[in-house]
Amino acid sequence: MENLENLKNDLRAKISKCNRIILGLQSYDAFLEMISDFKDQMKRLDDSWQWITEEKVLKEAQITKMAFLSVVNVLDNYRHDMDEAEKQLIELENPDKITAKDFDNA
Repeated sequence: MENLENLKNDLRAKISKCNRIILGLQSYDAFLEMISDFKDQMKRLDDSWQWITEEKVLKEAQITKMAFLSVVNVLDNYRHDMDEAEKQLIELENPDKITAKDFDNA
């Protein structure tokens, strides 16, 4: 029972943290401008793949794009994490209303 309460508290903390980050960043103009710049950089990389002939430079460009992509998608990733935590919390708080899952195959 104590583990269940700990899990619920952890999920609530995760939801709260994700919500704070989302609300803070999505309304922060400087962050949104930075995201726009990163999208522009990604477009430049996408438009130049065919001109990169050195394997090392191509690999560095791919790594750079993945880094840009992780920042560009950060709000969506936090929204996803928050949504998943909310679903799990609802299931834990309402076990009689949720159909049982087979956790052995998770």
